[in-house]
Amino acid sequence: TSRLSRSGNMSAEDCYKALDEEDKVLRQGLTKQSNLATASALVGSCPDMCPEKERYRRQYQRILSIFEMTADGSGEADHSRCVKEYSRSSADKEEEFPHEVRPASTLLMTMKYLCLHVMDAGDGRWADWYDFLWNRMRAIRKDITVQHLSSPGAVELVERCTRFHVFTAHYLCELDMMSFDAKINDENMA
Repeated sequence: TSRLSRSGNMSAEDCYKALDEEDKVLRQGLTKQSNLATASALVGSCPDMCPEKERYRRQYQRILSIFEMTADGSGEADHSRCVKEYSRSSADKEEEFPHEVRPASTLLMTMKYLCLHVMDAGDGRWADWYDFLWNRMRAIRKDITVQHLSSPGAVELVERCTRFHVFTAHYLCELDMMSFDAKINDENMA
């Protein structure tokens, strides 16, 4: 789904910059909720596995995972395979917009995609495979947290993340620490 009326000749960088400008305009019109007692929870509305602006940013910065690129080896993003990357919250970061956060239905769709299309694709590149899945599942958990989701679907998502960490703790335990860190893996089950 696109927020951008994109002409065919815009580069990924141009698309990113146009979406970033649109977000800056949106942010100017917002007032921050400062009273926690009356603040409402964020409700995500991103229909895609990865927000559009992030897809273009990561393509133009050339920081896509091999699991998100087109099969032709061009290094271009396959927008149907891009999955939102985890990004740490911090005081200097702006609050995410609803169009950057995935609702429960999109999170379930994303987890299904990861389980059906990426889980079996690690053969021979276990470190890349683990890093990709660990990061994307962490982003799923963050979207659950920022929206205060507590539905059966949210519980199912957390259970699947936990199963992944249990599986990798057993299956990847003999890899060197640069490829798989058992301690960090275990911390993500808590």
